[in-house]
Amino acid sequence: MGDTPKVVGQREVGRCPGWRRHPWSSVSSSFAITAWSCTPWLNSALGTASAARPARRQHPSWGPAKLLAWLQPRYAALDWPAVSTAGDLLARRGLVKKRRRRRHFQHPGVIPVTTTQPNDLWTADFKGHFRTRDRLYCYPLTVADQHTRYPLARHGLLSTKGVGVRPIFERLFREYALPRAIRTDNGVPFAATGIHGLSQLNVWWLRLGIQHQRLPAHPEQNGAHERMHKTLKGEACRPPHSCLASQQRAFNAFRRLYNEERPHEALRDRPPAALYRPSSRPYTARCPRSSIPATSSSSASPMQLRREAPSARCGC
Repeated sequence: MGDTPKVVGQREVGRCPGWRRHPWSSVSSSFAITAWSCTPWLNSALGTASAARPARRQHPSWGPAKLLAWLQPRYAALDWPAVSTAGDLLARRGLVKKRRRRRHFQHPGVIPVTTTQPNDLWTADFKGHFRTRDRLYCYPLTVADQHTRYPLARHGLLSTKGVGVRPIFERLFREYALPRAIRTDNGVPFAATGIHGLSQLNVWWLRLGIQHQRLPAHPEQNGAHERMHKTLKGEACRPPHSCLASQQRAFNAFRRLYNEERPHEALRDRPPAALYRPSSRPYTARCPRSSIPATSSSSASPMQLRREAPSARCGC
């Protein structure tokens, strides 16, 4: 049998030493093929380079995909390469400005996104509000365990104010104990517009030893929770119920079904209740007081005197 024909692509041609000065001889000697067999590829590569360079200079903000889409109808006779090959060609010609890769610094105590056990991380959010049939707005507060996807709370509130949110978290802490961290967005009542975004709710969490993770305005960073919202909306919110009490009964029924019966693909088709266990960090109703060095009233500064009553900050 004869030798199998060698297929040479434009990427391999571009790696040959000296192919721009002596294209036919350098490519044919590198791949042990005759000069005439590489002529179509070289003509295409040289034509692509001669057409892409002025187009890139004319439109410096366009990437290789946009440049190819713009050049193809204007040079229909050329055999245009893939987008990645065109990008390599522009980079070799010095027409791509390399961006400085930014390093993302993170505090070493931050709870990682990938959890290892239940209660490493809870996620909390308000699902989009809607009206029940009695024309009152319902704001569903949802809390879930990230590791097991276990919905801890589905509660319809009349507003997003912290006055109604804190009792729900107190009930959760008494029933399931304390998590290591809670992840939320930057909305009310989880954060505020004051210094460092502190609110009464997240100051209370911090004083209980719970780390508060605040996400930027990117819902995909809380994807598991947002996906659960989609299921909640389809099975418990459409159509809306007659009143808030009836809507809450629907939330409770959905939570029981989701936790105990519904298979979850991320858990190998097991329900979340099969994996979730309460936390080992007990909850105490009173926050631990901050340790402040004793100072006499005459020598204490106004800032120190204000710090002597930290319980007023979180409502304890």
